[in-house]
Amino acid sequence: MARKVKFPLELKDGYLARSNIEEVRTHFDLEKVIAQFHNGRLKIWLDDHYLPEMAAQVAALDSDAPDLAAQLCAILGVEGVATENVDSSLIQKREEKRQRLSQYTTNPILCDMAEFSAFEQSDLDALIDEGARKIILCNNSFRIPLLAENRTYYGVGKAVAVIESDTPIEFMARGIQFVDVPFDEKYTNILLSKKDVEKPKIKKNKTQSSKDTNARGKQKKKSKKEGISTLDNSLVLDHRTWYEHEANHGNYAAMVYLGMMYEFGMNGVVQSEETALRCYRTAAEYGNGWAMYELYLCYAEIDQYEEAQKWCMKAAHYKYEDAMCDAARQRFREDDYIGALHWIGRLHGITEVLEGEEDVPKILRDGGYIVKPCVMNLLALICSYGVGGGRADMFFWFREAARAGDHWGMYNLAQCYEEGDSVVRDFDTAIYWYKKSAQHGNEEAKKWLKKHS
Repeated sequence: MARKVKFPLELKDGYLARSNIEEVRTHFDLEKVIAQFHNGRLKIWLDDHYLPEMAAQVAALDSDAPDLAAQLCAILGVEGVATENVDSSLIQKREEKRQRLSQYTTNPILCDMAEFSAFEQSDLDALIDEGARKIILCNNSFRIPLLAENRTYYGVGKAVAVIESDTPIEFMARGIQFVDVPFDEKYTNILLSKKDVEKPKIKKNKTQSSKDTNARGKQKKKSKKEGISTLDNSLVLDHRTWYEHEANHGNYAAMVYLGMMYEFGMNGVVQSEETALRCYRTAAEYGNGWAMYELYLCYAEIDQYEEAQKWCMKAAHYKYEDAMCDAARQRFREDDYIGALHWIGRLHGITEVLEGEEDVPKILRDGGYIVKPCVMNLLALICSYGVGGGRADMFFWFREAARAGDHWGMYNLAQCYEEGDSVVRDFDTAIYWYKKSAQHGNEEAKKWLKKHS
C-alpha cells in the first residue's frame, strides 16, 4: 500500500510544521493559517495529525464569519494574538488568486506575489489604478498602458503583452520591464521591420510623455544592461540576495526595492529605516526619480515637511509622474492655481506651459490626451475658482473624473447635480453618483447617504 504523504503547514517566517500542534502554536502566523483554512489544508493537516475534534470544528466554521480569525485561534488553542483588524475575506481572495496562479507556475516567488496577478484586462487595469509596480500577467493577452511607467510585468502561461503603438517604444526609459512576456504579433513585426532594433526611437507627439527616472545616460545604460541580464535569475534567487547584487552593480531601481525591503521589513529583512533612507538617497543621488519620491514619502511620514517637499520637487523635475501629480496638488493647496496647471501640463508633456498655463484645461480637453482621473478632478477644482475654462470646464472635468472611476470626481459631480451648479438640478442623478462614490469608498458620500436615507 502506498504511503500517504503528509504535507506541512506553513507558518511564521516560512517555518513548516510537520509534527504536532505545539509547533503551530509556537510559530503561529494568523494570515497564513487563515489562508490555509480557506484552501482546505488546515483541516487536512489536523486530520493527518490525529486531531479529529479540531478538524471537525474547523470544517464547521463559516468562511464569511466576521470573527473567523478569533474562532480559529480559539480552536487551535492560540492566545494573545490580535484578531480585531484582520480582514479574512481579503486573505481569502488572495489565497484564491494564489491557487489560480499555481495552475500556471510553481515558482514560489511568483506565488508569493499572487495578489498582484491579472487574469483579465480588468484585473490589470485595477492593479495599475492601485499603484502596483510588479504585476503577473496570466495566460491571456493584455493591453499594456504605456503611461503607467516604472512597472515590471512577469508572464506565466500563454501571456502576451499587446503594445498599441506604430513605432518601437523605449521601455527602459519609461521604467517598464517584461520578464517572460512575448509581445503581440503586430508589435513584434514593427520591431523586426526596423534596422536598428536594439535602439528603437520613440515617436514624439503630444499624446506621449516620457519619464526618465534614471536621467544620467551612463547610469541608465548600465542599469539596462545589468538589470535585463540577470532579471530572470531573480525569480529563483532570494529577493534580498538578488536586489543586493543588482544594487551593487548599478541597478538603481533594484536599490529602491532594497530600500523598501528595509523600510517595511519584507522578505525576511530586518526592518531599518536608517538603511532604507541610505538606499533611497544613494539611488536618488544618481538621478533616480523613484528614489527621490520614496524619500519624499519617508520624510513626510516623520513630519519633516521641508525636507519632504525638497525631494518631491526634485522627483517632479526628474519627471516622476506621482511626484508631478503631488506637486500640482501642493500648488493647489497653496492657492497657486497657475502653478498647479504648470505641473499638470508638464505631467502630460505639454512643453508650452512655461507661459499661458490657463490654457492647459482646454489643451487637455481638446487635444486628445489621456488624462489621469485624479488629475481630472484637480482640473475641475482649479476651474471652479474661475481659472482656465471656469465653471463650465469644472463640470466637464468632474464628469470625466466620475466616468473614469475617481470617487472624488463622483462625489463632486453629485454635488453639482444636487445644487444645480453648471447643470440642470437633478436629485435622482445626484443620488446615483453619491451611491457610486460611496461604493468606491468615499466616506463623505457615505455620510451624505446616511443623512438623506
